[in-house]
Amino acid sequence: MKYKVITTFKPGDWERYAKRMVVSVLKNWPDVSITIYFEGQCPDFTDQNIEYVDINKANKELQNFRIRHANDPVAAVKFSFKVSCITHAVKTYTNYDYVIWLDDDTYTFRTIPKSFLVELCPSDTLVTYLGRENDRGSNKYPECGLGGYNINHSLIQNFIQEWENLYTSDKIFELLEWHDSYVFWYMTKEYRKKLNAKVHDIGYKTGVKGHHVFVNSVLGQYIDHFKGDRKSDKKSRADDIRKTPELKEIDY
Repeated sequence: MKYKVITTFKPGDWERYAKRMVVSVLKNWPDVSITIYFEGQCPDFTDQNIEYVDINKANKELQNFRIRHANDPVAAVKFSFKVSCITHAVKTYTNYDYVIWLDDDTYTFRTIPKSFLVELCPSDTLVTYLGRENDRGSNKYPECGLGGYNINHSLIQNFIQEWENLYTSDKIFELLEWHDSYVFWYMTKEYRKKLNAKVHDIGYKTGVKGHHVFVNSVLGQYIDHFKGDRKSDKKSRADDIRKTPELKEIDY
């Protein structure tokens, strides 16, 4: 199995934490290949396993969407950058088995075995994600700090194209919310309901508890995600852990 890790970052955030994230992936992921989507100045950091792509050239149609709505303060422009990365990667890296999106405000703090990635990215599911909906009444869009896209799935290219089309046709504005996590959730529900697509939900469906679903999932064994005010400390807190007490002992 071959895995392509992709990420992007806001201008100015490379030295803040994105570079640290990339270095940790290079050090701790098996047989890693990374594509970094940048806006403006390309980082002055090279490695044989890194490729850089100008995000504004990655997807022409989504760039046109951003130009078209540049002066709209409530439009979905800022959320379309991530979609540019994912759609470009899934369409481009067809010689890989999975494209794995990873937020730049993460840190891989210990070595990930290849067997973990195999379990994380099943061959028979469309996508892997951190869901926050279950049969106990929760009904919220996923935590999208990590997402896996099965390149070999028969529906993946249609899934990606229809996701892109929501933006380029402006139909995204017909949805209740416009940010990438909600739109991704909408797409997975459509494919599960209408096409009976299987998904790999490693979030609440597996019994994960707590708002900080990332570190309470299986990912918490290897990767930290410093959401919100955790960005200043560049680590999660012990009281973020709700399900697995032994994770409290991990030195992030």
